[in-house]
Amino acid sequence: MWIDTHCHLDMLSTKQFVTSNSLSAYITIATDLTSCKNVLDQVATHDPVFGTLGVHPHEAQHWTDSTAQFIEEQAKQNKKIIGIGECGFDFYYEHSAAKPQEQALIAQINIATQLDLPLVIHCRDAQQMMEKVLTQYTNTNLNAVFHSFTGSKEFARELLNKGFYISFNGIVTFKNANDLRELLRFVPLDRILLETDSPFLAPHPLRGKENKPENTAIIGNYVASFLQISEEELATHVKQNTIKLFPRIKNYLAS
Repeated sequence: MWIDTHCHLDMLSTKQFVTSNSLSAYITIATDLTSCKNVLDQVATHDPVFGTLGVHPHEAQHWTDSTAQFIEEQAKQNKKIIGIGECGFDFYYEHSAAKPQEQALIAQINIATQLDLPLVIHCRDAQQMMEKVLTQYTNTNLNAVFHSFTGSKEFARELLNKGFYISFNGIVTFKNANDLRELLRFVPLDRILLETDSPFLAPHPLRGKENKPENTAIIGNYVASFLQISEEELATHVKQNTIKLFPRIKNYLAS
């Protein structure tokens, strides 16, 4: 059974949660204060759903001290909140200016390190700025996953050297994603996570449709075939990696 390590359940057109036989757990990701509250509702209502709390770079201009306090307090007391984010930089759209994005990211890194929780990082067209920020946290307890990774092999090597994880989604199935597939060969199996980023980025042959968490199976099947390993082997690695990165989920996945 697969684990969707990055989805946005509150953004799906069908709001009623329905479990999939192909999935053992879902990690739903917050992007702003409203979705943080939605995540808290979802993890309280559904056993296989875990979540993160954070503010996406698109929404960084709305970051406040009260947002930080809310996220820290809720993440501290709720054991089904297993990480901080999604946060980072997005200079492709730049819905928020660079400075607010940096301030929100640093604040969320500080929450993550204080609570010893992993960070879920979004990084688009912002490698240089991300490297600048991460350098400040060398030799700390910061652990992270770079979700929907489409960066260079050199950047991936830097992240792996820091002990971080790299997550692949439906993009890897796209016909024009040869560079990403080569990166898939480069990343060790003990650092790979799988995600849908649903409702976005549906894999081939569903591209253009609303993505759903159960499509993790399509992505996993594709990745296993590409790497010439069994689906069972890949699913086992993803489960082990998920537990290592998000230790709060361990008891549920071990049961």
